[in-house]
Amino acid sequence: MGRRGVMTRVFVTGASGFVGRRVVEALLAGGYHVLGLTRRGTALSPRSRLTWVHGDITQPDTYRAAAAKANSVIHLAALLGARRASKLRDVNVGGTAALLDVCLASGAGLRRVVLVSSLAAMGPKHDESLLVETDPCSPETAYGQSKLAAEQVALGYAGRLPITILRPSFVYGRADQRGSDHLGSLLKSLERPWKTPIVQLSFVHVVDVARACLRALEVDVPSGELFLLAHPSFCSWEDLSRALVQAVESLVDTGKVHTAVADQVLRRARSFDVVAHGARQFDYWGCNTAKSRYLLGVEGSRTLVEGVTESLGAFAEQGFFAPDRWLVHPTAVV
Repeated sequence: MGRRGVMTRVFVTGASGFVGRRVVEALLAGGYHVLGLTRRGTALSPRSRLTWVHGDITQPDTYRAAAAKANSVIHLAALLGARRASKLRDVNVGGTAALLDVCLASGAGLRRVVLVSSLAAMGPKHDESLLVETDPCSPETAYGQSKLAAEQVALGYAGRLPITILRPSFVYGRADQRGSDHLGSLLKSLERPWKTPIVQLSFVHVVDVARACLRALEVDVPSGELFLLAHPSFCSWEDLSRALVQAVESLVDTGKVHTAVADQVLRRARSFDVVAHGARQFDYWGCNTAKSRYLLGVEGSRTLVEGVTESLGAFAEQGFFAPDRWLVHPTAVV
């Protein structure tokens, strides 16, 4: 049974993804039964309260029967990138509409539908004030535009379904190199020089996103409520660089990263160049998380240094810091 003795069966889309796996694990730990929608092979070992459903979010017939068995839904399935913006809309917007139509038609009396969106749906600010839920949205990417459109679709159902929308900031955590971990993407970018217009960021650990999903199931809020998810402390590039330095140094101390590789990584980490874009605009992605902390009770579970160290440790285990990836003469350190 779930913590409140109800909502025991949860249908989770995108259940085998980077965030989805953590949400499934958190639900199982909380006593829920999980029906997990996946397009690929299962990412978790079989469990007594976990049923995998193989299907596609844009093809409702592949999951209609499973969704009808659920008391609640957590919608994570999304496409992060595509060559054509129309493909993003087909999956992120069309898939959301298809799912909500299934939820309406099931007549199961759903207790909650949680839509996991993205801070990309808002777009950054161009001054140092923090983003809040009531700010107007101006997404700068096709992905962000598709996520905002998906939110708008969901709000169109808010009078008929109990919907909660979560907007995580830059999600990171222990992940494989195929995952959508933003810190992992940042680390990969260290392999080549790059510049960014981003001045400040808000990160959120994947564990905290999973906790927020559970809390969104359990907390009674009006349909259509929206919450930003981020660690209460946003950071600058200098903060992130310091966290990277501490994390890499700890990996050197434990023998997981060779000193010569660490020197290359840290040299590039310190070379981030913040430059304006467009009409000389800088981007500020800092979030005010008061609403999610007060109503959902979600606090940051890890400091930036702790989270970065954990993430880099996972990448080290997967060979990301192998000498032949970073050094001109890797055999010299083997």
